[in-house]
Amino acid sequence: MLIWISIIAVHGLGANPKWAWVRKVEVKATGEEKRVNWLTDNDLLPKMVPNARIITFNYESKWHVDAPKQRRSLCAEELLIALENKRTAVGTIVLKRLATADQIIIGEN
Repeated sequence: MLIWISIIAVHGLGANPKWAWVRKVEVKATGEEKRVNWLTDNDLLPKMVPNARIITFNYESKWHVDAPKQRRSLCAEELLIALENKRTAVGTIVLKRLATADQIIIGEN
């Protein structure tokens, strides 16, 4: 499958990147709750945008103890560098196609 768009998910300040995209939902049939990652669950975002490469960008954002001494602009710069590194990766035709794919960046707060 060719990738036509890249969706980059960036977690919020102080968020745990493993849980930022997970929500509790009720299973209607049983009434029980389950955790769903809407970036990876096949019934959610991947179903809505089947030709997308969905990736996350994680950065140091622990605020509970010894808060990081970095500005948002540095986090943004790290994101841009990481994206450029992905784009310039040497490899297959698919990677060359990824280099020209449109990008959507979503954030969580």
